[in-house]
Amino acid sequence: MLSTTDPIVTVVSSSSDGPELRPHLHIHEKLLFASSPILKKLTEPTVGVATRIQISRLELNLPFQGLRNLSHWLYHREAPIKASEDIVDNKISSQLIGLIHGYNVGERLQIVDFADVCTSSLLGLLDEKGDLTSLVRLMPAIASYTRPGSRIRKLIVDWIVTAEDESKHAVDNSVWQAFMSDQNFCSMLLDAFYKRKLEHQVCLRHVERLHKLTPCVYHWHVELGRPCYLTLNAHDNANGAAQMLRNGQQSCETKGAVASDSGEPKDSGGRAFVKV
Repeated sequence: MLSTTDPIVTVVSSSSDGPELRPHLHIHEKLLFASSPILKKLTEPTVGVATRIQISRLELNLPFQGLRNLSHWLYHREAPIKASEDIVDNKISSQLIGLIHGYNVGERLQIVDFADVCTSSLLGLLDEKGDLTSLVRLMPAIASYTRPGSRIRKLIVDWIVTAEDESKHAVDNSVWQAFMSDQNFCSMLLDAFYKRKLEHQVCLRHVERLHKLTPCVYHWHVELGRPCYLTLNAHDNANGAAQMLRNGQQSCETKGAVASDSGEPKDSGGRAFVKV
């Protein structure tokens, strides 16, 4: 329970995404520091200092929208977006970006429950109102505020791959090209599409479409420890053709050997004549 005498911390965002230069908000110290193991360590007694340190101002290089969502969650223990009726269609992109910012705050401050809430809210918003075009506007935030290979990236990739086929067909190449702005995200997306190509033929078409836009994108798989499957396919095809050629040559050599040992009359070039 909070009381009127509990200390309050002024949290300043040094990120540039806020409505003003160095925006700030106020949060009760008890709520903020108890939720984050990293912030809690700041107030613990250190060597040579027996008393607990009290902090009244905290400057964080974190997005302001994410900090504001964290403040809402700390006091209400609910997602910033509570239900579908709270979502305005023309503001869906800003809502999605705010949830990405919130996930970034939760991840960096190690507030796992808050990061999970932001992830669940983002996926729920995509399911209810989102489409691939909405994600295009989200890509700069994904590239800047999520780590390569992070859980939220994997979940967003899963959402794209499993989205309704009609949604995929309704977009043009510019949408898919936007997904390639981040190499790690694109390689995850290509990998996911390729794994599902045998289950859903539409996924294979999108893999081919991405490949036509930037053929070199498949070489990013090498950095992740996986070979380019197009190279493997080409190698397999070449091996298959070479094997067929070798088999044909061996067959010809065998026939020639049989002919040479048959005792049939031969011309000056060693060619066998066939009696009619």
